[in-house]
Amino acid sequence: MKIAFTTCLLLIINHFTAFSQDIKPAVNPDKPTLTWSGFVKAEAMYDTRQIVEAREGYLLLYPKNVYLDKNGEDINAHGSFNQYAMTARLTVKATGPDIWGAKTLAI
Repeated sequence: MKIAFTTCLLLIINHFTAFSQDIKPAVNPDKPTLTWSGFVKAEAMYDTRQIVEAREGYLLLYPKNVYLDKNGEDINAHGSFNQYAMTARLTVKATGPDIWGAKTLAI
């Protein structure tokens, strides 16, 4: 139980501290600049009991019933940690010098 609580606490803290900071440096219009931005998102879950699931674990339905082995121990009473989806986006914004009065920009 302490592991599940600690894992949840760390995920919550990570959620609030992993914000993308958009720092805008002083721009010299004659010098080309690159600005990087983006994010990484991950979904993770810790279950204290085996579960019945659908869609490769993305839809959790209900906990599995008690199933005893020959020693009388429940084989579904152990936890599992799963990471389901990971998404990343990366953006590069490039600016350059003005050409014939037009501003140059690439994303």
